[in-house]
Amino acid sequence: MPANSIVEQAKSLPMFFILGRPRSGTTLFRTLFDAHPNVSIPPECTFVMDLRTDYGKTKYWTQKKLLRFLEDLKKTRRFLTWGINEEELKHNLLACEGENSYATLCKVVYLSSPDRFAKQQILWVGDKNPGYILFTKKLVKLFPGAKYFHLVRDARDQIVSVRKFDFEERFASVLSSRWNRSARIVARQKKRHPGKFCFIRYEDLVSDSPVYFKQMCDFLEIDYHEDVFSFYKRAPEFLENNEYKKGFLKYHTSLLEPINKSKIGDWRGKLSDKDIKSIEAVSGKWMKQFGYELVNPKPTIATRLRVFPGVLYEHCFQSFAYCLGFLPYAWRSRIFRMIVKIVRWIMPARKLTP
Repeated sequence: MPANSIVEQAKSLPMFFILGRPRSGTTLFRTLFDAHPNVSIPPECTFVMDLRTDYGKTKYWTQKKLLRFLEDLKKTRRFLTWGINEEELKHNLLACEGENSYATLCKVVYLSSPDRFAKQQILWVGDKNPGYILFTKKLVKLFPGAKYFHLVRDARDQIVSVRKFDFEERFASVLSSRWNRSARIVARQKKRHPGKFCFIRYEDLVSDSPVYFKQMCDFLEIDYHEDVFSFYKRAPEFLENNEYKKGFLKYHTSLLEPINKSKIGDWRGKLSDKDIKSIEAVSGKWMKQFGYELVNPKPTIATRLRVFPGVLYEHCFQSFAYCLGFLPYAWRSRIFRMIVKIVRWIMPARKLTP
């Protein structure tokens, strides 16, 4: 497609974002839409928010600035996993020279990425990033016409799944506090923009996938295609990309099989009573609102005191991370990596309780 055509297409195409905590089924959600013939949704990459501070307010793009944007884009985490043709991307970005919004530039990047499934007419561009849920308000401002899917999973199951990996702390009070914050942020934006948000529980999605995926398609006003559920049959083809394969086999091996509900209630037998009490003490209010039953609906004072340090730590950490968001991406990236190393040294992975 000619570069100018992609720019015009980017200006007119609407966007949607998949929001949810890590290990809440957001990758499954993205894969279903990736298999849809009318949706373009590349793998996870946080470039939109990573580069927002540097370029988000730019209205007029010179060739020099576009080339600098391209170089910064290539440095963002996971961008190389897209397997994108750099010369084609450069050609498409240079066609944005002149007056264009940051949102248009981002959509040009999305549309330049290779599709893993056969496509017909593209009607929507999508993005899935668990980290974006903390920046929902900024996304609404950057993409005023966008729609949002909020995927929620039982906090207890989500924490069990997160603990299997190395990208977050393992303290139940900290993780449940993050679960809370995400729910609160989206609820606030949904109240302000009710028609833009669609709420779905992970448990419902995997238990009755056709029904809930049809609801998602109706929300976007696109046709429902049942064959998206055969996505797993093509998974081996995608693993030819070594960069993509490494992360896929570590975090998403479930996508090599049909959708199943075996992980619902996985927390039973895998969480200690102490962890369950801690999670429910912190997240109980929102869990009940989302329809999850609690084992301990009335936490004791002792439990509340025990989880307080973790809740306070998370509040301070997120406030600091928010302030970092005002710095250029290169500075922010270095500082954040240093902080993560310090945190993991203070709170090593072997500690499983708050």
